[in-house]
Amino acid sequence: MFPDVALVTNCVDDCASILNSVCGASAVDPLSVCLPCPDFETSVQRSVAGVSVALSHALWNAPFDEEHRSAMGEVESYLRSKDCQVQWRRPPIRDGLEAWTMITSANLFCEHGDRFANDPNLFGSLASDMIRRGEMASAEDYIEAEKMILSTRLLLREFFEEIDILITSAAGCVAFEYGVAPSNMREKTETEWQQYASMCAIGAISGFPTAQLPIVRQRDCLPVGLLVMAKPGAEDLLLAVCRELEASFAMEY
Repeated sequence: MFPDVALVTNCVDDCASILNSVCGASAVDPLSVCLPCPDFETSVQRSVAGVSVALSHALWNAPFDEEHRSAMGEVESYLRSKDCQVQWRRPPIRDGLEAWTMITSANLFCEHGDRFANDPNLFGSLASDMIRRGEMASAEDYIEAEKMILSTRLLLREFFEEIDILITSAAGCVAFEYGVAPSNMREKTETEWQQYASMCAIGAISGFPTAQLPIVRQRDCLPVGLLVMAKPGAEDLLLAVCRELEASFAMEY
């Protein structure tokens, strides 16, 4: 239904407006599907009563702190007040970060390997590390990563046969100062730069409609990031749930 895009907007209503413009099959993507597109600006206002929501502090064993646990408790209470069918449940998937890193690194090397070899100073330390990793990747490594991603998609498809919406942690901690270790990790190291928010990769590798939404705690006004996911074709429901959460937990600018 959609081209492979990531939208960054100030609010859910803005996201709905943009989706009305980009919805549809893409001529440059042979895998895109031509399906009827709803009016997202209208459907985003739909009631969420009766929607089946699975909550999980984390997928696999990714770390999360007490601030995140408390925020998820507030989300649960709010959704129940809106007559959602809420349960604590997570899909039986493994950490997808390694597969995402492998695929991304190999693709970066294919795209930028020659430029990196000629002038490595054009690239930051993170991109440099990933390009070097991509150079070392074997065909077997790449195929194994693709198999892991396919397995994740199949397990999620089965999970969403019983659940409408999955809400978990995008980053299992409150916002933190640059250079400071996230509160859901003991220390920040160069080899663990992604671990505090490893579940963000699941949206990228799954291909399922996914949103990231800040939930603001009233005590300190620092946001906790949520990852909200729906099955393919349920983008309108995804936006409606996000809009409900935004109404109660929105960050004021």
